Amino acid sequence: MIRPFFFLVLSASLLWMPPACPAKERAAKVHRESESVRVRHGASKSRGRAVHVTRRPRRHLQGQSMFVWNELLSGDIASYAAMLKATGISCVIVKYADGCEWGVRNTRGEFQTHLNQRMIAGFHAAGIRCYGYVTAWLKPGSDIRKTVRHTVNILHRTDVEGVVIDDVFAYGTNPKQTEYLFSNVRHHIDTCPNCRGKMLSFSTFPNVWSRRDLRWDIPLRYADAYLPQIYWAVKKTTPEEAVSAFQAEWRNYRRAHRKRVRARVIPVASTAGVSPIQIRRFVTACKRAGYSDRAYFRLGTTSAAEREIIRMTGKNDRN
Repeated sequence: MIRPFFFLVLSASLLWMPPACPAKERAAKVHRESESVRVRHGASKSRGRAVHVTRRPRRHLQGQSMFVWNELLSGDIASYAAMLKATGISCVIVKYADGCEWGVRNTRGEFQTHLNQRMIAGFHAAGIRCYGYVTAWLKPGSDIRKTVRHTVNILHRTDVEGVVIDDVFAYGTNPKQTEYLFSNVRHHIDTCPNCRGKMLSFSTFPNVWSRRDLRWDIPLRYADAYLPQIYWAVKKTTPEEAVSAFQAEWRNYRRAHRKRVRARVIPVASTAGVSPIQIRRFVTACKRAGYSDRAYFRLGTTSAAEREIIRMTGKNDRN
């Protein structure tokens, strides 16, 4: 009688399962449906402590984006939004600060508030995503704390989808300033409930390999995207040569820093001093290099003929 009883108890124990915990089930579901990211922050109250955040799986700056400097200080936002939508622009990147100075310069040379919630709502109503950008002043003595405050203010108090730190290393190369700026903005995005899922990216010249004297590892450690400025007219070269030159720079950098590069690449073309045909060639070169998304600088220097080319080349993009 002992052996049958033993097998009966063993079978019952194998068939019995403990009751599921609803809280654990919900946590497991959230973990499965989202991406858990482990971020180590360099300059914050949580310095040296790992912070776990959950980011929404979304693709920022998808399709064609247009930088906007001070063009929107006057004029109707709805008209600009309709024009950009007809051009095939899916995202705008609007300037909100110049280093530690809030706003942009108007025709009198005075700083005036530019990006605001009313403007953002106008673009959203037209189906255009809206991002902000700030020119980075990274010289010793620059008030980098003000730049961080302006950026946090835009992220927290408006419905922008993210921010672009522009002209990194163009107006100063101080590593401490760079670390403070990027680490604090990244920390705010990852920990503030109103900002989670928003984007942090940066834009500057494309010499990530030939200018190895600069601390590229800092912005690339924190940024979701890198927007290299492929300005072939400035370099007096062709769109194809400019894209190819960046490809070589980026390939060499990635080989040397394979485990520390997380940023997507979104090439930027200048519309000043170029022809519509060159815009088309730039788009073709980007697509051949594997870059499906791209941006243009800027609205004020884009002619009607260039806007038509942008519209035609963007027809096959999936926004």
